[in-house]
Amino acid sequence: MLAVLAITFYFLFRDTDLQEILRIVRAADWRYVTLGFVFMFTQQGLYTVVLAKLLTGTLKTRLPFSISIYTSFIGYYFNNITPSASGGQPVQVYYLYRRGVNIPSSSVMFILQALLVYSTTLFLTVVAIILRPGLVFTAMGHYNLLFAFGVIFALTMLYICFFLLYRPGVLRKSARWLERVLVRLRLMRHPEKFRAKAEQQIDIYSDSSFNILRNTKLLLSLFGLTLLQHIFYYLIPWAAARSLNVGADRFVDIFCLQSVLNLAVSGFPTPGSVGMTEGGFRTIFQAVLPEGMALPTMLVTRFINFYAFLVLSMIITAIAFIRVNRSRQFTVDLPDQPQSDHLPDEPKSDDLPDNKPQSDDLPDL
Repeated sequence: MLAVLAITFYFLFRDTDLQEILRIVRAADWRYVTLGFVFMFTQQGLYTVVLAKLLTGTLKTRLPFSISIYTSFIGYYFNNITPSASGGQPVQVYYLYRRGVNIPSSSVMFILQALLVYSTTLFLTVVAIILRPGLVFTAMGHYNLLFAFGVIFALTMLYICFFLLYRPGVLRKSARWLERVLVRLRLMRHPEKFRAKAEQQIDIYSDSSFNILRNTKLLLSLFGLTLLQHIFYYLIPWAAARSLNVGADRFVDIFCLQSVLNLAVSGFPTPGSVGMTEGGFRTIFQAVLPEGMALPTMLVTRFINFYAFLVLSMIITAIAFIRVNRSRQFTVDLPDQPQSDHLPDEPKSDDLPDNKPQSDDLPDL
């Protein structure tokens, strides 16, 4: 990531007066910079509340709120140091496993959280295009192609998340296929043990998925919280611009441009979308900021929502794992994990109610 960042800064600043840009940044009004950090901590706090509600919804029990706090910062850190934010959720699942949460339940939780993120990102992008259609597509310039890729990527991820949540039976078919392949390759000595373990975990996954998907009130509240989370995040560039005494009358314009930029770079395969985010910010925000102010505004924005927060999340992540490693490891007994008190074991597919996720009518692989 540091190498990509160094290359990005080289190309961004090679034809500029770096001393002048740094002078402008140093003169930033720290009241608005502080406001930017308030926006950033608010969106992180909302993400933490979403995780706490997801944990309660999937496990049917309340866990200490500190677990959600640590999990949210772990996700932020690893999402921003791995390509396409691919490392955050696996590490979050591992951390929760160390805290006593079974893997199938936490998997349901993070698949739903990803669905919420992509759906609210697309929603706010649509709002931005409705509010400022001419500005959005004019300002994007050659980034329109990247924007189209971001839309396709987000829609694809939405489909995958829906499929995994509402068709958990596919996991059962996949497990059977994997078992047959490993047996044929003579890489599995005891297929019956693998089958029993896979069935047990898929049953827990199916119950967790059913528990949370049938709770419409919870789903609506989660969507609202995630929407607010993104709104506060998109307000940070406006606070950065105001700290440099620009953008006072461009609040809606800046919000709309940040909405489309966030979607455009969401699927870009660099850690933290480094490179495309900085370059895209300079290109897009030139349309609404005075000449020479896009780069200083970008630096202040990224200092608030990426550089400084990444260091903070790294420290909190280290504390989280140090505390887990020093404490006695939780014993995870999957059958005894908190489940719905009144739900029976997963019935046969023929007996399932219409509103419960069904298995696909696909032939065995």
